[in-house]
Amino acid sequence: MVITIQKLTDLLLKKEPHFAESETGEKDARKIAECVLDAFGYSTCISDMTLRSFPQEDNIRNLFYMLEEDDILETKWEEILLPPPRKNRQWRIHYWLFREDYNQAKPKLIEAPKLPECEPEAKCYLNGNVPEEAWKHRTAVEV
Repeated sequence: MVITIQKLTDLLLKKEPHFAESETGEKDARKIAECVLDAFGYSTCISDMTLRSFPQEDNIRNLFYMLEEDDILETKWEEILLPPPRKNRQWRIHYWLFREDYNQAKPKLIEAPKLPECEPEAKCYLNGNVPEEAWKHRTAVEV
């Protein structure tokens, strides 16, 4: 699997609508693609520990989480047993990797329905006309 700056830029433009809507969107998407590919180097999988070597570790990690939400990256981990003197202790190593199907379209969320318009003096409820007694609290004695 070969991932180029242009492929990742196009993918970001496709999956993140705010890039496509912005005047500088393509430029910003390209900067993010360069940053991500700089972190990965020539690999498709890196250890989470390598992010500590970047001056803006938190920003890169946030980018990775954004790409994980867009189904471009995924995480995995493995546990290893530590040698003596820390016998029987496990160490968990986390990895970031490009998904094999990273270029597949992610389904978008459905937009929320519009609320009904109400006249200023009318009572308007999301679920229609709910009677006033439905909003009253019952005490333990009433139940």
